[in-house]
Amino acid sequence: MVDRLRSPDSLSLLGSFMCGNNISAYRLAAYSGLSVRHIGALRYGKSSPTLRAMKRIGRATSEILGRRVSLGELFDLDYDEAPPFVTTCHSN
Repeated sequence: MVDRLRSPDSLSLLGSFMCGNNISAYRLAAYSGLSVRHIGALRYGKSSPTLRAMKRIGRATSEILGRRVSLGELFDLDYDEAPPFVTTCHSN
């Protein structure tokens, strides 16, 4: 499988968390109700999660590990790198 050949450096924060806690994509998918394909895309940073998906993954990892897992442990929540807000409105 191609995913096994990738460098650990290419993992997202979620992927690193999964590796560090020995959580497989199949197990996380089963607990979260998300597809294995979706988990894989998030694991390698190929997709950005919705808030709904983040909550489901947070609940699932908490259940798997038997402790409360914060979303900050799973996802980069730094919003300082967001594009700047537009301060003017141009009307036609």
